[in-house]
Parts: sequence; C-alpha cells; structure tokens
Amino acid sequence: MSELVLRPAIAELPYSASSDQVLDVLFPWFVVFAIVAIVSAAGLIRFGLVAPVLQRRRELEADLASAPPREQIETLSEQKARLGDQLDAVLDDNIVLREDAVVLRQGVALAQDVQRALVASSNEALLLVGPDASVQQVSSPMAALLKIRVQDAPTQPAAELVKVFDASKDKPFEYPLKRVVEDAIAQASSIPKLHDVVLVDQSGNEHRVMLSVQAMQDRHNAVCGALVRVEGSDVGAGRSSERTRGKGGGMAGLPGRDMFDTRVAELMSIAKSQTAEHCLALVAFDNMAEVYQAHGYWAVEEMLWQLAQLIKDEFGSAVELYHANIMHFAVVQAFDSPEIVQIRAERLRKLVEAHEFRWNKKTYRATISVALSALNQTTDSMTRLVNDCDQELREARALGGNRVSLQLTDEVEVMARSIDERLVSWLAMDADETRLQMQSFELAGEGEDKPWIVTQIRVEMEDGFWADPGAFLTSAARVGLLPKIDLWLVGRVLGAMQASPALATSHGPVFVPLHIQSLADEGFVDTLKDQVLDSGVDTQRLIFGLDDFDCATHASSAAEFVKAMREAGFGFALTGARVASASQNITALKPQIVALHPTIYHDDNQSRAAATLGYMSALGEALDFLPVVLEPVDASTSTSLAEAGVKRVARSALGVGPLY
Repeated sequence: MSELVLRPAIAELPYSASSDQVLDVLFPWFVVFAIVAIVSAAGLIRFGLVAPVLQRRRELEADLASAPPREQIETLSEQKARLGDQLDAVLDDNIVLREDAVVLRQGVALAQDVQRALVASSNEALLLVGPDASVQQVSSPMAALLKIRVQDAPTQPAAELVKVFDASKDKPFEYPLKRVVEDAIAQASSIPKLHDVVLVDQSGNEHRVMLSVQAMQDRHNAVCGALVRVEGSDVGAGRSSERTRGKGGGMAGLPGRDMFDTRVAELMSIAKSQTAEHCLALVAFDNMAEVYQAHGYWAVEEMLWQLAQLIKDEFGSAVELYHANIMHFAVVQAFDSPEIVQIRAERLRKLVEAHEFRWNKKTYRATISVALSALNQTTDSMTRLVNDCDQELREARALGGNRVSLQLTDEVEVMARSIDERLVSWLAMDADETRLQMQSFELAGEGEDKPWIVTQIRVEMEDGFWADPGAFLTSAARVGLLPKIDLWLVGRVLGAMQASPALATSHGPVFVPLHIQSLADEGFVDTLKDQVLDSGVDTQRLIFGLDDFDCATHASSAAEFVKAMREAGFGFALTGARVASASQNITALKPQIVALHPTIYHDDNQSRAAATLGYMSALGEALDFLPVVLEPVDASTSTSLAEAGVKRVARSALGVGPLY
C-alpha cells in the first residue's frame, strides 16, 4: 500500500489549514527565489554583455597607445576628417532647412498680409480673426459700425469688440452671444453660421444685423482663424435705446416687432369690445435661403424690399405692413375677415410668382407662402395667435410652398373638409362616366420631325365645357386623391395609345404631367411602372413631367423618382422651368425636356426675353436637353421662340379627342 509523503513545510500544517497560512509559509521561499533571479540577471548583463565591450575598448586603446606616433596621428586625422564631413553635411542640411523656413515664413507673412489687405480694402463690414480669437484686421465699414479706429483693433479679443445678443428672443439683452467666434473656430467649419443679432457698438448704440461667422482653414484643414461678416440695412445706423429699436426703419423700411405687438394688442381689445373681426397674415419667401446662398445677403434685402412694394400695391397704400422678424412680413387687416384677405393674398402670391427680382445685374425668381388667421373676440393670446399662424406658414412651406393657407376654427375646418369631399365626390372618379377628361395637343417639331403629344387633365362641367381642374385638384390634394388621379391619367393615355397603334409611326413620344405629392404615396412608382408594363406600350414612348419648383422643394423625392423612371426606360421632363431654379434642377435631374415657364417668353422687355431664351437654348445644347413651350402661342411669339432656339412649341389649337 503506497503512502503519500508530503514536504516537511506542508506536512507541518493541519489538514484544514487556510490559504493565508499556506502563503505565510511559502512567501519566504518566493523572496529567496526572486533575489536569486535578480542577482543572476545582473551577473549575466555585467559579465555577458558589458564586460566584452569594455574589454574590446581597452584593447583598442592599448593598440593606439602602443602604435607609433605617426600612425596615431593618421588615425586621429581620419577620425577628424570623418567627423568633419559629417558636421559639414549637418550644417548644409541646417542651411537648407533655414532657407526653407525663411521662405515659408515669408509665404505665411505674405498670405497674412494679403488677407489683411483684402479685409482692409473691402467695402463690407468684415473682421479677420486669428486662431486665438484675437482680431487681426477690420475693414473700414466694420470699424465705423463698431465705433473704433482701424489701427486700434488688431490684437484685441473679438468678443470685446463684437458684442452681440440674440435678436430672436423677446428680450435680446438677456441672451448675450459671447462665444460665436470661438465656437466657429472650435467647430472648424468653413460653412458660414448665420445669427440674427443685436450688435452694440463701443458707443453703446444698438444695431439689428445679420452676423455671419466661418472658420478659415489652410490646405491641411487646420484652422487658421475666422472671418466675421456683419450685414444688414441697419449697419452704420445706430440706435440709442431698447425702446426705439424696432419702432421704425426695419430691414425693408417698415415698422418692426414692437409696433406690430402694440397694434395686435390694440386690435384684440377692439375685437372684444366691439365684437369685430380682423385678419393677420404672415408672408414669407419659400426660397430665401437659396437666394442668399446664390446671390448674397443684399440680394435678399432687395427681394424683401420689392416684396414690400408688391404687398403695398396689392393691398393698397393704407395697408398695415410690419417687418415682424427677419423671415416674415406681417399684414394686419383691421375689420376684414380672413376670407376677404385670402382673395388678396392669392392675387399677391400669383403676382410674386410672376415677378422677376433683380439686383446687381442679376435676375432671380422667388415664391411666397401666406398664412392667414382670424383675430376676433375669441383670441385670448397674442403669442398663441402669432405662433399658430407661424405654424400654419411652416406647414404650407413643408407642402412645397407657393400657397395661401387659412387657419380655420374647428367648425370652419369641418365645413371646408366637407366641401373638399363634395368636390371630389362630384368628380365621380369611380364611376364609368367620370367628370375628369384627358385633353391632348401636338407639340410641333421643326421640318420633318414628328410632332409630339402633350396631355393634360380637364374637368367637364354641367354645361359640357371643359374647365381647368385647379380648384378640384386642390381639394383632391387635401384629401390625398392626387396619386389616384395621376394613375387615372396614365391609364387613359395608355388606353388611347393601344387603341391607336398608328400613333407609334405618326407621332413622337407622349408627355404626361404628374404631381410631386403623388411620389410620397407608398407604392405609387411601382404601380405606375406595372401599369405601363402590363399595357405593352414601349416605355420609351412615354415622358413623365414634374414641375420645376416642386422638384426644387422636394429634391430627394424628385431624384429618386427620376432614377427609377430612367432605369425603367421612361423619359423625364422638367415643366414650368424658371432660370433661377431650373439650372440646379437640370444639373441634378438631367431631364431630356425642359418646358419653359410662360414668364420667360411673355416678357414685356423683348430684349431681355430674347437673352433669356438664348441662354436656355445654349444651356440645352451644353447639357443635352430640349427646351420646349407647352402652351399655344401666337405667330409672333412662335417666331421669336424659333429664332432663340426653341424649336418645339405647342400648336395653336387644342385637340378634342383622347389623343391628338
């Protein structure tokens, strides 16, 4: 029988000994082992590594000492020569590096001097800031605005010179913006950040301005400072107190927010005491940001001024017009109902849509949205009234803008929805004899070119006449019926093409307009493609069109739709194209056809119209699209269009059949 023999150190422990007792016994052995290992390693390093090196060094020194003096001198000379060559090489490198450093410093200094010179010579209010947020240079307009001398600005902290407060707040001076420059530098973004601010100059005067701050980067994307720009018609026109700010001289020469608030409060009191009804209208541009990016701040300022004049022209000289904030005009119509003001607002919307804005020899287009709200005895809060109207305006712009929106009471909204439902029901979309009709006309070509076919929707009235479906389509949009109407039109077109196979040889492609709202309907695009494929009609014979403005306001939806149509073999057309917005849409969507907006060729200034048409024709040749006119025009206009390079124009008479 074998017997387990334990080492004495462990055998002395009881069987139930704890781990602490085991460690107490083993620890001295661990210490001894560590000491032995350290001593062994030190001996190995000393005698295995260091000793041989020292021994070889002693041998070399002994050889040198025992060598004849001549050999010693030669050896030392060789060493000196090698060291001298190495030193010369180092000195040469140092000289080259110093020369490069001098050139680099000169280049940096020159670049900084150029920056300062550009800022100093600018006629804009500019401030050049270094990476430490200290001022490097100011322009003369900025110095005049800040009430300082140009030579006193450098090296001062930008926050000490540019004291700004958040103008979007009711009490701006409770919201100082102390780190706008530092934050721009820290974020390292070269995209300008805009701030609507009240600027206080060194004399204590206040200025309502737009502050733009952007970081400046070198070619390695390292931040080397920031550029501060101040813009606004109030630049240089300081005001002395908070009480007078906004009481006159707004951005478009109009009363500001203070007087607007006072007037609304007064009308609220009148409404309650006299049981009267008033109307508040907020008016805003749909594409102000795009105009700012394309043409700059002063183009927006000019656009606002021209809009103010258009409002006065439409509403009359007695209109109560306020520049409520940097984005909105406010029109207050005392003792007028929203329904009456809505008619004027709609005329204003069309007037702006057809208006050509001009600034600094540049031409651009714009549209507005208008939100209306009743001010009556039930109005209990001016803040809620303005906020609700502003929310209505936002929703109108989210739907594509270029519309008038009336904020309704619950009872009126129910009534309006009932009217929409009755109008849509009257169309009888699901009946065999629907009141919707498809009308077509030819798009004439040049010479032997085949004419194309253009289709559109019409509504057959009780007396048998075909009318523009505008009001019906507006109601259809509100109840979500536009996708169904678009698919109905496509179905009618496909049926007519199947019934008239000769059209394939006698005519070119068929143009079918669609609504941008239909694209938001899930499954619309797939249903559209399936509808065409099931019909057996060649996809290359169909061209689907979207409105230019709708494509600009729904860029992503339009891009996805065009991609899907192009992959399926369909053509794409941009309709209602205006010069200001069409260039961007043409570049992004690459349409085969661009239908010009009537305001381009129905221009009283014939030379301007000819120049615009020539530009669109030249653009068409460069970007491979065909400019066309989809409405019938007289002979004189047709000749002018042909001379400008617009070869396809609608014929003078509409067809009455399903297809021309």
